[in-house]
Amino acid sequence: MGTSKKVVLAIMFLTCAIVMSLAACSFMQSDLEVTEPETTEISTVITTESSVKITENSVEVTIEPTETTVKVEEIDTVKPVISGVKDLTCEVGNAVNALDGVSAQDAHDGSVIVSVNEYNTSNVGDFALTYTATDEAGNTETLTAKLTVNAVPVVTEVACDKTMYVTSGTLNIRDAASTDGNKIGSMSYRDSVHVIASVVGSNWVKVEYNGIVGYSSSGYLSDTKPAVSQPTSGTTAGTTQGTTQTDPTQAAEPTQGTTSGGDIPVWTPDAPPVDPNPSHGY
Repeated sequence: MGTSKKVVLAIMFLTCAIVMSLAACSFMQSDLEVTEPETTEISTVITTESSVKITENSVEVTIEPTETTVKVEEIDTVKPVISGVKDLTCEVGNAVNALDGVSAQDAHDGSVIVSVNEYNTSNVGDFALTYTATDEAGNTETLTAKLTVNAVPVVTEVACDKTMYVTSGTLNIRDAASTDGNKIGSMSYRDSVHVIASVVGSNWVKVEYNGIVGYSSSGYLSDTKPAVSQPTSGTTAGTTQGTTQTDPTQAAEPTQGTTSGGDIPVWTPDAPPVDPNPSHGY
């Protein structure tokens, strides 16, 4: 075999090896694909195709560029935003919901779950509340607040035994000596109530009324039963006579008249009373 033919064969083998290598690269690149939901497209030029022309005295190798699109993931680095976090206060032993009114929003994921560390109200003191929200990309936001647990106020009562009368249109009976206590009953104007104790340092008394035992404000109780009304009268023959009611809890009544003279009381004993302090809260 001549030397020139050996050279041609060697070139042919070398060319085949180059073509096979390029084909393998093209196959590997064609399998590259990223399918993340949020991406940015970037175009680049990669040499993946080639052709070979062999003649008796030469070998021509041609490489053509091709355009390939590569998808690159967009990185989310924005933390969620937590809102509604505030310091809380309660009395020892009372339940409190630290997540009430608290929420979190994320720019990519929308609403995000908020969690808070474990806490209890069985002991008096200040305790840290740590709120955490994490989005799908792993970005975490943390806020802190304070839970203050107060001791239950000590109520000192002095026993007594007397009857008093309601001077307000309506007077509530509560389960605690405070306007924060729950309403467990009510009394009406001029009702008599059995007072069994007074609360030291306050205007509250412990009462018993129709089988209900609770607390009411002593500011709307009197040792004497209030009058329904205090009529005044005058007389002038042949003219209308009128009266004036002086009780502030009594609804105004129309005047009555006579043509024969004489004192005419016009107040109505059974008229419903009007509370002179309708918004006192007791």
